Amino acid sequence: LLLQLSRAASQGLIDAARPRPEMPRSDFGEVGRVAAEPAGQALPAAPPVTADHLAVHARTSIDREMLLPDPSPAVTANGETCYPDEHLAPGDWGDTRPASVQIAERRGMLVGEFDRPAPEAVLSLSRLYLHFGFGAEARATLDAFGQDGEEGRLLRDLAAIVDGDLPDAASPLAGMTDCDSNAALWAVLARRDLPASAMVDSNAVLRGFSALPAPLRRSLGGALADRFLAAGHLDTARALRDAIARAPAEAAATIGMIDARLDLAMGRIDAGEAGLDRIAGTNDPASPEALILSIHSRLDRGEPVSPPLADTAEALAFERRDSPQGAALTRAAILARAAVAEFDRAFHALHRDPAPTATAIGTETLQELFAMLARSADDATFLRHVFADLALWDATGPAAESRVAIAGRLAALGFGAEARHALAGAASGSPGGQLVLAEAALAEFDASRALDAIAGRDDPASAAIRARALALAGDHRGAAASLIRSGDVAAAAEQAWRGADWAEVARIGPEYRRSALRDLGLVDLPEAGTSAEIAGAAGPVAADQDAAGQDATTRQAPEAAGPLARDRALLDASRAAREAIATLISAPADARAEPAASAAASDGRAP
Repeated sequence: LLLQLSRAASQGLIDAARPRPEMPRSDFGEVGRVAAEPAGQALPAAPPVTADHLAVHARTSIDREMLLPDPSPAVTANGETCYPDEHLAPGDWGDTRPASVQIAERRGMLVGEFDRPAPEAVLSLSRLYLHFGFGAEARATLDAFGQDGEEGRLLRDLAAIVDGDLPDAASPLAGMTDCDSNAALWAVLARRDLPASAMVDSNAVLRGFSALPAPLRRSLGGALADRFLAAGHLDTARALRDAIARAPAEAAATIGMIDARLDLAMGRIDAGEAGLDRIAGTNDPASPEALILSIHSRLDRGEPVSPPLADTAEALAFERRDSPQGAALTRAAILARAAVAEFDRAFHALHRDPAPTATAIGTETLQELFAMLARSADDATFLRHVFADLALWDATGPAAESRVAIAGRLAALGFGAEARHALAGAASGSPGGQLVLAEAALAEFDASRALDAIAGRDDPASAAIRARALALAGDHRGAAASLIRSGDVAAAAEQAWRGADWAEVARIGPEYRRSALRDLGLVDLPEAGTSAEIAGAAGPVAADQDAAGQDATTRQAPEAAGPLARDRALLDASRAAREAIATLISAPADARAEPAASAAASDGRAP
């Protein structure tokens, strides 16, 4: 507090209220004689200066207006101290002389007398390596001379970022995005992405980036712009692009990448993909990344990937198979093949790696490949690859949605046991999983298990499965009632026909069957109802079949005067029965869908 008050007093903002010194006394006879100071009296000692221990600091208006440096260190929103600019200024760690001259000069200063390394010389050489973008060399120097202090740890974090990696999770650097210093730049680069809730000092990031050497601006600019684009900060990404443009002409590919990403982010898909394709067709170091982005842009939109792009990705993946970028290229090539239904080539590329799921990216690739297989592969291809790699896929712990898709396809093809195996875990209790379990039971002709799987559900999909299960159990009338409740009148009429429910067929059945029933004399033909009326009348059939289906010959043969008339009536009834049966046998397939179309038309709905 005394220091702050003293500074304010020196700036003329306050006046010190000092006590007036007491004048020495003198006798009248000794005018003009001043009393002597007591001999040997020492001045009081100044109070000891203590380190700041309060989370309070003072700043005067003069400090603010004169832009004087704040004597207190900057802190983040969480109260952590920001690294000062000089600790994160690679642009100041080298000069314009050739790199070989500067490196040789500083290497010569590493070891002093008695062959002992000079710690500051080790740090200086590491900083120079970072100035030129040599992250691995900086780490090797620090490790070789055992620089494990705070400065050494910070330089290791910077070396990881320069080489395209992330620092250790324990590094405090990632939490400094809101610092008003160079720390904000390196904090953004220390994160894989920027959460929506992250506070970022964009101006500090741009200042720090503009101060970087040109090689670092070229190598780090794309990754930095990516993070801001993903977080929706398009203006900051454009400003970074302009800062890179001030570098020499070698930055053209980096600028093109940022322009393409900006186009994609703003919905200009064709322009963005065209820009990526141009870069992918060059020998620039950015071409593999452009190729990956171009392929995934098409995959995200469900578009096919052209064979030349897939071929290029496959070739580059083989060439760079031992690098992290090689894994990303392999993933892009595999999914590009699957997008055009070339599943044999996709799985062949997957199995070039003897342990395809040993890495996170390999696991994600297999899971997405199986999802595409379930959506678009033909039955033979689906079964061939699923049975070959089902155990490998299952071991990756796929999501419930993916399990339901694979199991549903297996159940539809009649593989009930395999479908239940694919549906293991929580997926079996999901709404989609219950339907698949019911389908699997039907595939094994187990009607009771199918009904148990969908017990308590009344949605249309469950009603259709319930009808199939009831029909499998021989309860065709119950199946018809279930189908009517689901709105499938045509299928309900078919089940009513199979259950000899003539009254229900006469009410909702197709016209050719209604005419046949009339000709056979099984029922009195009612007027056809609308689908709403049909659904409202769903339930047990009210008409007694014995009463409605009395013998046709009895109804067709009136009381005749003699045997000849009765015989003629029997012949007429027999002829009518044969004609009705012939009509039923020869009815075209489209006539069977007539009830659904008629009911839909009466409701005003599309059939």
